[in-house]
Amino acid sequence: MKLLKTTAAAALLAAAGAASADSIVGSFGDSSLRLTATANVTLTTDYVFRGVSFSNNKPAIQGGFDLDLGNGVYLGTWGSSINLDASDDDGGDAGLELDIYGGWTGTYNSFGVDIGFIHYHFSGAEKLNTNEVYVGISQGPFTVTQYMGVAGNSDTTGGRDFGNYTHGSVDLGSLARWIPSAGPIGVVANLGWTNGYEGIDDYYDWKLAFTRSLLGLDVELAYTGTDQKEQGFKNDDDKLVLSVSKSL
Repeated sequence: MKLLKTTAAAALLAAAGAASADSIVGSFGDSSLRLTATANVTLTTDYVFRGVSFSNNKPAIQGGFDLDLGNGVYLGTWGSSINLDASDDDGGDAGLELDIYGGWTGTYNSFGVDIGFIHYHFSGAEKLNTNEVYVGISQGPFTVTQYMGVAGNSDTTGGRDFGNYTHGSVDLGSLARWIPSAGPIGVVANLGWTNGYEGIDDYYDWKLAFTRSLLGLDVELAYTGTDQKEQGFKNDDDKLVLSVSKSL
């Protein structure tokens, strides 16, 4: 899902100076009311969600569209090609993930705050559909977000529940702090913990991402994995993932 990738974008800003997506801004009579729309597209060698490949260790194409409604309120949608070999109980195989989300982001004292709701839809395996609410807190280079599963697929029995997920990230800044010859390469470390996932033991996942802005593109090379193998998930092995993104 797209929201977990925001810290990588922050690392690009720290490493490369300033970067911003093209946006569409409109005024509606009142100059204080401004609607900003942005879009993004990504090609990746593997779509990894919380340490697990959702594309069966194959490349994926992804894209999203976001609306900033002002005063910290936002809406968005994000999609990815996937290749989930769901069990018979889950009703079939999924070929497309489409997420719809909205929330509010702002500040409280010196802390950044992000509160919102996500609906996950899996075309071809609708019994995987589920929802989460999330609360994120950030301070300097540190961000912690708690995702909490809420009512899953209400149209069928036995709907999948992602449980709860705690995600932390640290923007380590430019790699040149340690290797002067490295150039403008950003580094972001991520750690997540999944608990309460239906039929799956609690587990940790991690991701160490190296990011750079190159020829107008955002490039990320990441090492990702989990602490449990073959314990109910498929494709949860450690791996390197290369992603190339463009903001529009």
